[in-house]
Amino acid sequence: MINVLDLQKVYGPLKVLDGVTLECERGKVTAILGESGGGKSTFLKILIGAVEPDAGDIWIDGKNIRTLNEQGLDAVRQQIGMLFQHAALFHSMTVGENVALPILENTTLDDNIVEIIVKMKLEQVGLSDFEEFMPGQLSGGMQKRVGLARAIALDPKIVLYDEPSGGLDPISAAVIDKLIVDLNRVLGITSVVVTHDIRSAMKIAHKVVLLHQGRVLIEGTPDDLATAEDPLVRQFLNGDPDGPIQLRKSREEYERSLLGN
Repeated sequence: MINVLDLQKVYGPLKVLDGVTLECERGKVTAILGESGGGKSTFLKILIGAVEPDAGDIWIDGKNIRTLNEQGLDAVRQQIGMLFQHAALFHSMTVGENVALPILENTTLDDNIVEIIVKMKLEQVGLSDFEEFMPGQLSGGMQKRVGLARAIALDPKIVLYDEPSGGLDPISAAVIDKLIVDLNRVLGITSVVVTHDIRSAMKIAHKVVLLHQGRVLIEGTPDDLATAEDPLVRQFLNGDPDGPIQLRKSREEYERSLLGN
């Protein structure tokens, strides 16, 4: 469904993505882990065409999006839903209006049909009869679910999740995890989940990809990662502060990285 080949993105002296190659299989959940600032969110932005890579190819449902014009790219985007890290709801609009927005922007459906679709999508995320609420009246977890209802409003083939459980309490995070699994199972949605939540990734994903320094360090099933002996993988999965991944740099090291020496 999604094939990424030798993807590269550079910001000044920093190689955010340095030759990433991976496949996200149709109808499966792929979780992408990595350090903060390791290129995970940039990867998602490249998939939806919001950021242009410096090199590499991105094939989505048989189309290389780097060769498409804006009209062709828009057609691919309509097959993709995205749950943003902070839900990204419009707080001046009701819940129902937020969910209806992509339908109104991309179709000519009658308002009565749109209203029915909105009710169905909110029902799918466990928020029946919340259409008239304002986002500010909802908890963080409920806002994330509204964002997810909006993401699936056009019945996409693919849904991208940027830190779906970030900032949520354990119960709300578990609800989001269950929704990801249920949507994948019931609707056959191909899901790409960027997350720092290792337990979540190991629970919901068919395949887990660990990025390190802009490259794929390891990919495989959750069991493959759980039994990996690579010290980098072990340190990340165990959350150890000491190990080969060093978060602190000396002033000299930082200056050298900035200057490219």
